[in-house]
Amino acid sequence: MVKIAQTWPAEAFDAIGIKAHQGKFIIQGTEGSEVKLDGDLAARYSRNLELGPTGRWLKIYTSWQYGES
Repeated sequence: MVKIAQTWPAEAFDAIGIKAHQGKFIIQGTEGSEVKLDGDLAARYSRNLELGPTGRWLKIYTSWQYGES
């Protein structure tokens, strides 16, 4: 498993989009004005990980292609 820990300012996005295969995510607000993501992701999905605001969306996307080890 690959551990993920990331924090963004809450005003950086309006919505969250998640597309993930095997893994667990916890998204929560902090005492300040931030949003924190903690998670575990299967190692084979970590190569194509896309995290971060795109426009007004926070994208949490993983992808996997057939044939990868």
